[in-house]
Amino acid sequence: MNSKVAPTSEPWQVRLARYSFKKREKLAILRYLLRDLPPTARCLELGCAKGALSYFLRQMGGWWVSADLDTVHVQETRRVVGTDVVQVDTRGLPFRPESFDVVVSLDYMEHIEDDRACLDELCSLVKPGGRLIIGTPCTGRLYLLNRIKPRLGLRLEHYGHVREGYRPEDLYQALLYRGFEVERVVTYARFLTEGIEMLMNWYYVRKQRRRASPIRGTPRDGVIAPTSEADFQTLEGAFRWYRRVYPLLWALTRLDYLAFPLRGYALIISARKLGTPMWVRFHEARKNADLGRQSANP
Repeated sequence: MNSKVAPTSEPWQVRLARYSFKKREKLAILRYLLRDLPPTARCLELGCAKGALSYFLRQMGGWWVSADLDTVHVQETRRVVGTDVVQVDTRGLPFRPESFDVVVSLDYMEHIEDDRACLDELCSLVKPGGRLIIGTPCTGRLYLLNRIKPRLGLRLEHYGHVREGYRPEDLYQALLYRGFEVERVVTYARFLTEGIEMLMNWYYVRKQRRRASPIRGTPRDGVIAPTSEADFQTLEGAFRWYRRVYPLLWALTRLDYLAFPLRGYALIISARKLGTPMWVRFHEARKNADLGRQSANP
């Protein structure tokens, strides 16, 4: 596996990621969480999408493998990072249990029908003492923009989602139950940041409506942003304009931390694997209690 990436010019998806408010915040969180990652650490990224985050993760240290369900995503990621990109399927992941020091899965579980089985597999791949980092959208009554999106025509299908997202406390409990100690829960993309990203998604979907149905046969992560270099090239004019106003919009999103000091619309949770999952400990304790009662009443 090769963790070095040295392209002569940046791929289109990396250029696009550098001008994404949410991805900038996400990358800042990941750089903090992985700041002490040794170069020999075995790392898995499940849900690599089009390879933008794969590009940046490989610059944070470690020895990375990227994986995704979608054929187009795997092909695009290979163009970005070269080797060590694997296509997986719904039958299970082709990795040995407890074979990774770090497992990262960002914006993936909300796309998967059987998310419990997915989380079980993610947890099983982490070595004892290793870390699991999961990122998802947030859901709940207070997330106003989540109710506005359908009114703009941005349905779950456009995002490739099968559910809106997760509550931080639910993921916390799910990881605790599976034998992990949660070390960090961070939310990001507050109201203004999420609102600007939502409007950009709306613009792109609206621009593409002249094509065939945007829902049928789409990549796993939907149709809210370019899915190929050809798609990106159709937006070159708009992208040049966007780069000019980007500093102003970026400054505007910083007001999130003054005007909207609440949870963000996305979360990242980092947890360390301690050992035996809680449900196994509970089952063993119950079995031992039953044996104790039987021996007391022969």
